[in-house]
Amino acid sequence: MLFRVVTRLDRAQFEPMIVSVMDDGEYGEAFRAAGIPVTSIGFTNRVPTPPRLVRLVRTLQQFKPDALMGWMYHGNLAASLGRAWAAPRAGLAWNIRHSVYDLANERFVTRNLIRLGARLSDRVDTTVYVSETSRRQHVGLGYAARSALVIGNGIDPVPLATSAERAAIRAELGFGPENVVIGHIARFHPMKDHATFLRAAAVAIEAEPTTRILLVGRDVDERNPVLQPLLAAPALAGRVTALGERRDVPRLLGALDIFCQSSFSEGFPNAVLEAAVAGLPCVVTDVGASGEIVGDGGLVVPARDADALARALLDVVRLGPDGRARLGVAGRAHAIEPYSLTSVVDRYSALLERLAATDRSQRGGGR
Repeated sequence: MLFRVVTRLDRAQFEPMIVSVMDDGEYGEAFRAAGIPVTSIGFTNRVPTPPRLVRLVRTLQQFKPDALMGWMYHGNLAASLGRAWAAPRAGLAWNIRHSVYDLANERFVTRNLIRLGARLSDRVDTTVYVSETSRRQHVGLGYAARSALVIGNGIDPVPLATSAERAAIRAELGFGPENVVIGHIARFHPMKDHATFLRAAAVAIEAEPTTRILLVGRDVDERNPVLQPLLAAPALAGRVTALGERRDVPRLLGALDIFCQSSFSEGFPNAVLEAAVAGLPCVVTDVGASGEIVGDGGLVVPARDADALARALLDVVRLGPDGRARLGVAGRAHAIEPYSLTSVVDRYSALLERLAATDRSQRGGGR
Protein backbone atom coordinates (compact mmCIF):
# COMPACT_ATOMS: atom_id res chain seq x y z
CA MET A 1 0.00 0.00 0.00
CA LEU A 2 2.86 2.36 0.75
CA PHE A 3 4.25 1.68 -2.72
CA ARG A 4 0.87 2.33 -4.32
CA VAL A 5 0.45 5.64 -2.51
CA VAL A 6 3.98 7.02 -2.86
CA THR A 7 4.31 6.19 -6.53
CA ARG A 8 1.03 8.00 -7.25
CA LEU A 9 1.97 11.25 -5.47
CA ASP A 10 2.28 14.29 -7.72
CA ARG A 11 6.04 14.67 -8.24
CA ALA A 12 5.59 18.32 -9.12
CA GLN A 13 4.38 18.83 -5.54
CA PHE A 14 6.14 16.09 -3.54
CA GLU A 15 9.67 14.72 -3.44
CA PRO A 16 9.31 11.41 -1.59
CA MET A 17 12.06 9.35 0.01
CA ILE A 18 11.79 5.96 1.71
CA VAL A 19 13.80 5.19 4.84
CA SER A 20 13.59 1.52 5.79
CA VAL A 21 14.55 0.69 9.36
CA MET A 22 15.75 -2.75 8.26
CA ASP A 23 16.68 -3.77 4.72
CA ASP A 24 15.33 -3.04 1.24
CA GLY A 25 12.66 -5.70 1.59
CA GLU A 26 10.48 -6.77 -1.30
CA TYR A 27 9.85 -3.25 -2.62
CA GLY A 28 13.21 -1.49 -2.36
CA GLU A 29 14.19 -1.97 -5.97
CA ALA A 30 10.66 -1.24 -7.16
CA PHE A 31 10.75 2.13 -5.40
CA ARG A 32 14.14 2.92 -6.96
CA ALA A 33 12.87 1.89 -10.39
CA ALA A 34 10.07 4.40 -9.90
CA GLY A 35 12.64 7.13 -9.22
CA ILE A 36 12.16 7.19 -5.43
CA PRO A 37 15.35 6.96 -3.35
CA VAL A 38 15.51 4.29 -0.66
CA THR A 39 17.90 4.24 2.29
CA SER A 40 17.97 1.12 4.45
CA ILE A 41 19.18 1.70 8.00
CA GLY A 42 19.91 -1.95 8.71
CA PHE A 43 18.52 -2.43 12.19
CA THR A 44 19.05 -6.09 13.10
CA ASN A 45 15.80 -7.54 14.39
CA ARG A 46 14.65 -3.90 14.60
CA VAL A 47 17.02 -3.14 17.51
CA PRO A 48 18.12 0.54 17.29
CA THR A 49 21.87 0.19 17.88
CA PRO A 50 23.83 3.49 18.19
CA PRO A 51 25.59 3.25 14.79
CA ARG A 52 22.25 2.62 13.07
CA LEU A 53 20.63 5.51 14.91
CA VAL A 54 23.45 7.75 13.70
CA ARG A 55 22.77 6.57 10.15
CA LEU A 56 19.07 7.37 10.56
CA VAL A 57 19.84 10.87 11.84
CA ARG A 58 22.39 11.63 9.12
CA THR A 59 20.04 10.38 6.41
CA LEU A 60 17.29 12.72 7.54
CA GLN A 61 19.68 15.64 8.06
CA GLN A 62 20.82 15.27 4.46
CA PHE A 63 17.29 14.95 3.07
CA LYS A 64 15.85 17.78 5.22
CA PRO A 65 12.22 16.63 5.13
CA ASP A 66 9.29 18.99 5.49
CA ALA A 67 7.12 16.09 6.63
CA LEU A 68 7.78 12.65 8.11
CA MET A 69 5.40 9.71 8.10
CA GLY A 70 6.10 6.51 10.01
CA TRP A 71 4.63 3.27 8.70
CA MET A 72 3.72 0.66 11.34
CA TYR A 73 4.90 0.67 14.95
CA HIS A 74 8.66 0.38 14.40
CA GLY A 75 8.61 2.92 11.61
CA ASN A 76 6.54 5.27 13.76
CA LEU A 77 9.13 5.19 16.53
CA ALA A 78 11.93 5.74 14.01
CA ALA A 79 10.06 8.73 12.55
CA SER A 80 9.63 10.23 16.02
CA LEU A 81 13.33 9.80 16.78
CA GLY A 82 14.21 11.23 13.38
CA ARG A 83 12.18 14.36 13.98
CA ALA A 84 13.55 14.86 17.49
CA TRP A 85 17.18 14.51 16.43
CA ALA A 86 17.32 15.54 12.78
CA ALA A 87 14.22 17.39 11.53
CA PRO A 88 12.63 19.31 14.45
CA ARG A 89 10.53 21.55 12.18
CA ALA A 90 9.09 18.70 10.08
CA GLY A 91 5.46 17.71 10.44
CA LEU A 92 5.06 14.19 11.81
CA ALA A 93 2.42 11.55 11.15
CA TRP A 94 2.26 7.98 12.35
CA ASN A 95 0.55 5.29 10.31
CA ILE A 96 -0.94 2.37 12.25
CA ARG A 97 -1.82 -0.64 10.12
CA HIS A 98 -2.83 -3.02 12.91
CA SER A 99 -5.84 -3.95 15.01
CA VAL A 100 -5.32 -4.89 18.66
CA TYR A 101 -7.90 -7.21 20.18
CA ASP A 102 -5.82 -8.29 23.16
CA LEU A 103 -2.37 -6.96 24.04
CA ALA A 104 -1.55 -10.30 25.60
CA ASN A 105 -1.68 -11.89 22.14
CA GLU A 106 0.96 -9.54 20.73
CA ARG A 107 4.65 -10.35 20.63
CA PHE A 108 6.69 -8.93 23.50
CA VAL A 109 8.40 -6.21 21.44
CA THR A 110 5.20 -5.25 19.62
CA ARG A 111 3.22 -5.14 22.85
CA ASN A 112 5.70 -2.75 24.41
CA LEU A 113 5.93 -0.59 21.29
CA ILE A 114 2.14 -0.22 21.39
CA ARG A 115 2.34 0.89 25.02
CA LEU A 116 5.18 3.29 24.27
CA GLY A 117 3.20 4.68 21.35
CA ALA A 118 0.31 5.52 23.66
CA ARG A 119 2.67 7.59 25.83
CA LEU A 120 4.17 9.41 22.85
CA SER A 121 1.08 9.85 20.69
CA ASP A 122 0.24 13.35 21.93
CA ARG A 123 3.55 14.51 20.45
CA VAL A 124 2.47 13.49 16.95
CA ASP A 125 0.69 15.89 14.63
CA THR A 126 -1.55 13.22 13.08
CA THR A 127 -2.00 9.50 13.61
CA VAL A 128 -3.42 7.69 10.59
CA TYR A 129 -5.34 4.48 11.23
CA VAL A 130 -6.14 1.98 8.50
CA SER A 131 -9.64 1.41 9.87
CA GLU A 132 -12.17 2.87 12.27
CA THR A 133 -11.83 -0.30 14.34
CA SER A 134 -8.09 0.27 14.71
CA ARG A 135 -8.65 3.91 15.68
CA ARG A 136 -11.19 2.98 18.33
CA GLN A 137 -8.98 0.25 19.77
CA HIS A 138 -5.89 2.43 20.00
CA VAL A 139 -7.73 5.37 21.55
CA GLY A 140 -8.98 2.87 24.10
CA LEU A 141 -5.36 1.94 24.78
CA GLY A 142 -4.49 5.57 25.51
CA TYR A 143 -3.56 6.98 22.09
CA ALA A 144 -4.38 10.66 21.58
CA ALA A 145 -7.85 11.03 20.12
CA ARG A 146 -7.40 14.60 18.89
CA SER A 147 -4.91 13.69 16.17
CA ALA A 148 -6.67 10.58 14.81
CA LEU A 149 -7.43 10.21 11.10
CA VAL A 150 -8.75 7.11 9.31
CA ILE A 151 -7.51 6.40 5.78
CA GLY A 152 -8.16 2.91 4.46
CA ASN A 153 -6.33 1.12 1.70
CA GLY A 154 -7.15 1.72 -1.93
CA ILE A 155 -7.12 -0.08 -5.26
CA ASP A 156 -7.77 0.81 -8.88
CA PRO A 157 -11.21 -0.58 -9.78
CA VAL A 158 -11.08 -3.11 -12.60
CA PRO A 159 -13.86 -4.00 -15.05
CA LEU A 160 -16.10 -6.86 -13.97
CA ALA A 161 -15.52 -10.22 -15.62
CA THR A 162 -17.65 -10.84 -18.68
CA SER A 163 -19.87 -13.92 -18.91
CA ALA A 164 -17.41 -15.50 -21.34
CA GLU A 165 -14.42 -14.80 -19.09
CA ARG A 166 -16.27 -16.18 -16.10
CA ALA A 167 -17.24 -19.35 -17.92
CA ALA A 168 -13.68 -19.89 -19.15
CA ILE A 169 -12.00 -19.57 -15.77
CA ARG A 170 -14.64 -21.76 -14.08
CA ALA A 171 -14.16 -24.44 -16.72
CA GLU A 172 -10.40 -24.23 -16.27
CA LEU A 173 -10.82 -24.81 -12.53
CA GLY A 174 -13.32 -27.63 -12.96
CA PHE A 175 -16.47 -25.83 -11.78
CA GLY A 176 -19.75 -26.38 -13.57
CA PRO A 177 -22.58 -23.87 -14.10
CA GLU A 178 -24.57 -25.59 -11.34
CA ASN A 179 -21.87 -25.00 -8.72
CA VAL A 180 -21.92 -22.16 -6.19
CA VAL A 181 -18.24 -21.40 -5.66
CA ILE A 182 -17.08 -19.91 -2.36
CA GLY A 183 -13.58 -18.42 -2.48
CA HIS A 184 -11.16 -17.93 0.41
CA ILE A 185 -8.02 -16.00 -0.52
CA ALA A 186 -5.38 -15.66 2.21
CA ARG A 187 -1.87 -16.83 2.94
CA PHE A 188 -1.54 -19.66 5.43
CA HIS A 189 -1.24 -18.03 8.85
CA PRO A 190 -2.95 -18.80 12.18
CA MET A 191 -4.85 -15.49 12.23
CA LYS A 192 -6.43 -16.28 8.84
CA ASP A 193 -8.18 -19.20 10.58
CA HIS A 194 -8.48 -21.62 7.70
CA ALA A 195 -9.66 -24.26 10.18
CA THR A 196 -12.83 -22.34 11.06
CA PHE A 197 -13.50 -21.64 7.39
CA LEU A 198 -13.14 -25.28 6.37
CA ARG A 199 -15.38 -26.47 9.20
CA ALA A 200 -18.01 -23.94 8.11
CA ALA A 201 -17.56 -24.91 4.46
CA ALA A 202 -18.14 -28.58 5.30
CA VAL A 203 -21.48 -27.70 6.94
CA ALA A 204 -22.48 -25.59 3.95
CA ILE A 205 -21.63 -28.36 1.48
CA GLU A 206 -23.56 -30.96 3.48
CA ALA A 207 -26.62 -28.71 3.32
CA GLU A 208 -26.09 -27.59 -0.30
CA PRO A 209 -24.06 -30.30 -2.10
CA THR A 210 -23.50 -28.27 -5.28
CA THR A 211 -21.35 -25.82 -3.29
CA ARG A 212 -17.65 -25.84 -4.09
CA ILE A 213 -14.62 -24.24 -2.40
CA LEU A 214 -11.65 -22.44 -3.97
CA LEU A 215 -8.63 -21.83 -1.73
CA VAL A 216 -5.86 -19.48 -2.82
CA GLY A 217 -2.84 -18.30 -0.86
CA ARG A 218 0.78 -18.96 -0.01
CA ASP A 219 1.17 -22.49 1.41
CA VAL A 220 -2.54 -23.14 1.05
CA ASP A 221 -2.50 -26.42 -0.82
CA GLU A 222 -2.90 -30.15 -0.22
CA ARG A 223 0.76 -30.50 0.82
CA ASN A 224 0.21 -28.36 3.90
CA PRO A 225 0.35 -30.81 6.85
CA VAL A 226 -1.97 -28.64 8.97
CA LEU A 227 -4.61 -28.42 6.25
CA GLN A 228 -4.41 -32.08 5.17
CA PRO A 229 -6.63 -33.50 7.93
CA LEU A 230 -9.13 -30.65 7.52
CA LEU A 231 -9.36 -31.21 3.77
CA ALA A 232 -9.88 -34.93 4.39
CA ALA A 233 -13.29 -34.31 5.98
CA PRO A 234 -15.90 -36.42 4.09
CA ALA A 235 -17.99 -33.40 3.12
CA LEU A 236 -14.99 -31.69 1.54
CA ALA A 237 -13.57 -34.63 -0.40
CA GLY A 238 -13.49 -33.76 -4.09
CA ARG A 239 -15.16 -30.41 -3.48
CA VAL A 240 -12.16 -28.22 -2.61
CA THR A 241 -9.68 -26.80 -5.12
CA ALA A 242 -6.53 -25.52 -3.39
CA LEU A 243 -4.26 -23.55 -5.72
CA GLY A 244 -1.59 -22.23 -3.38
CA GLU A 245 -0.08 -18.83 -4.17
CA ARG A 246 -1.23 -17.20 -7.40
CA ARG A 247 -0.45 -13.93 -9.16
CA ASP A 248 -3.76 -13.73 -11.04
CA VAL A 249 -6.15 -13.18 -8.13
CA PRO A 250 -8.28 -10.53 -9.96
CA ARG A 251 -8.90 -13.09 -12.69
CA LEU A 252 -9.71 -15.85 -10.19
CA LEU A 253 -12.28 -13.64 -8.50
CA GLY A 254 -14.28 -13.88 -11.70
CA ALA A 255 -14.86 -17.58 -11.01
CA LEU A 256 -16.47 -17.01 -7.62
CA ASP A 257 -20.06 -16.61 -6.49
CA ILE A 258 -19.22 -15.72 -2.87
CA PHE A 259 -16.08 -14.47 -1.14
CA CYS A 260 -15.32 -15.44 2.46
CA GLN A 261 -12.80 -14.06 4.96
CA SER A 262 -12.53 -16.00 8.23
CA SER A 263 -9.69 -14.23 10.10
CA PHE A 264 -9.73 -13.62 13.83
CA SER A 265 -7.46 -10.57 13.45
CA GLU A 266 -6.94 -8.11 10.60
CA GLY A 267 -5.91 -4.55 10.00
CA PHE A 268 -7.29 -3.85 6.54
CA PRO A 269 -7.84 -7.03 4.49
CA ASN A 270 -7.07 -6.10 0.89
CA ALA A 271 -8.59 -9.37 -0.33
CA VAL A 272 -12.00 -8.31 1.00
CA LEU A 273 -11.70 -4.95 -0.77
CA GLU A 274 -10.70 -6.63 -4.03
CA ALA A 275 -13.65 -9.00 -3.76
CA ALA A 276 -16.14 -6.23 -2.97
CA VAL A 277 -14.92 -4.11 -5.88
CA ALA A 278 -15.19 -7.20 -8.09
CA GLY A 279 -18.91 -7.27 -7.30
CA LEU A 280 -18.89 -10.36 -5.08
CA PRO A 281 -21.13 -10.78 -2.04
CA CYS A 282 -18.87 -11.19 0.97
CA VAL A 283 -19.18 -13.16 4.19
CA VAL A 284 -16.57 -11.88 6.63
CA THR A 285 -15.66 -11.97 10.30
CA ASP A 286 -16.03 -8.82 12.36
CA VAL A 287 -12.35 -7.89 12.54
CA GLY A 288 -10.35 -4.90 11.36
CA ALA A 289 -11.92 -3.01 8.48
CA SER A 290 -13.80 -6.03 7.09
CA GLY A 291 -17.28 -4.87 8.07
CA GLU A 292 -16.48 -1.30 7.03
CA ILE A 293 -15.49 -2.50 3.57
CA VAL A 294 -18.45 -4.83 3.03
CA GLY A 295 -21.25 -2.53 4.19
CA ASP A 296 -24.55 -3.76 2.73
CA GLY A 297 -22.73 -6.04 0.31
CA GLY A 298 -22.61 -9.10 2.53
CA LEU A 299 -22.81 -10.54 6.02
CA VAL A 300 -20.55 -10.03 9.04
CA VAL A 301 -20.21 -12.70 11.74
CA PRO A 302 -18.16 -13.10 14.94
CA ALA A 303 -14.63 -14.45 14.56
CA ARG A 304 -13.82 -18.05 15.49
CA ASP A 305 -17.48 -19.11 15.23
CA ALA A 306 -17.76 -21.86 12.62
CA ASP A 307 -21.50 -22.28 13.16
CA ALA A 308 -22.23 -18.59 12.58
CA LEU A 309 -19.97 -18.57 9.54
CA ALA A 310 -21.68 -21.65 8.11
CA ARG A 311 -25.14 -20.11 8.60
CA ALA A 312 -24.07 -16.91 6.86
CA LEU A 313 -22.54 -18.80 3.94
CA LEU A 314 -25.72 -20.86 3.55
CA ASP A 315 -27.85 -17.73 3.68
CA VAL A 316 -25.92 -16.26 0.74
CA VAL A 317 -25.80 -19.56 -1.17
CA ARG A 318 -29.59 -19.81 -0.87
CA LEU A 319 -30.18 -16.29 -2.16
CA GLY A 320 -29.70 -17.66 -5.65
CA PRO A 321 -27.91 -15.92 -8.54
CA ASP A 322 -30.14 -12.84 -8.57
CA GLY A 323 -29.97 -12.28 -4.82
CA ARG A 324 -26.20 -12.68 -4.80
CA ALA A 325 -25.91 -10.29 -7.72
CA ARG A 326 -27.89 -7.66 -5.80
CA LEU A 327 -25.60 -8.02 -2.81
CA GLY A 328 -22.55 -7.76 -5.04
CA VAL A 329 -23.81 -4.59 -6.72
CA ALA A 330 -24.45 -3.01 -3.31
CA GLY A 331 -21.00 -3.99 -2.04
CA ARG A 332 -19.20 -2.66 -5.11
CA ALA A 333 -21.07 0.65 -4.89
CA HIS A 334 -20.23 0.91 -1.19
CA ALA A 335 -16.50 0.23 -1.66
CA ILE A 336 -15.56 1.76 -4.97
CA GLU A 337 -15.56 5.45 -4.03
CA PRO A 338 -13.99 5.67 -0.54
CA TYR A 339 -11.46 2.95 -1.34
CA SER A 340 -10.47 3.90 -4.86
CA LEU A 341 -6.74 4.46 -5.06
CA THR A 342 -7.29 7.96 -6.44
CA SER A 343 -9.39 8.91 -3.41
CA VAL A 344 -6.89 7.44 -0.96
CA VAL A 345 -3.90 9.14 -2.61
CA ASP A 346 -5.76 12.46 -2.56
CA ARG A 347 -6.29 12.10 1.19
CA TYR A 348 -2.62 11.31 1.80
CA SER A 349 -1.58 14.22 -0.42
CA ALA A 350 -3.75 16.61 1.57
CA LEU A 351 -2.30 15.28 4.83
CA LEU A 352 1.30 15.62 3.68
CA GLU A 353 0.68 19.12 2.39
CA ARG A 354 -0.87 20.07 5.73
CA LEU A 355 2.03 18.57 7.69
CA ALA A 356 4.58 20.47 5.63
CA ALA A 357 2.73 23.78 5.59
CA THR A 358 2.66 24.79 9.25
CA ASP A 359 5.68 25.84 11.25
CA ARG A 360 6.56 23.34 13.97
CA SER A 361 6.15 25.92 16.74
CA GLN A 362 2.48 26.37 15.77
CA ARG A 363 1.58 22.68 15.95
CA GLY A 364 -0.25 21.09 18.83
CA GLY A 365 2.46 18.43 18.84
CA GLY A 366 5.23 20.96 19.50
CA ARG A 367 7.02 20.32 22.78
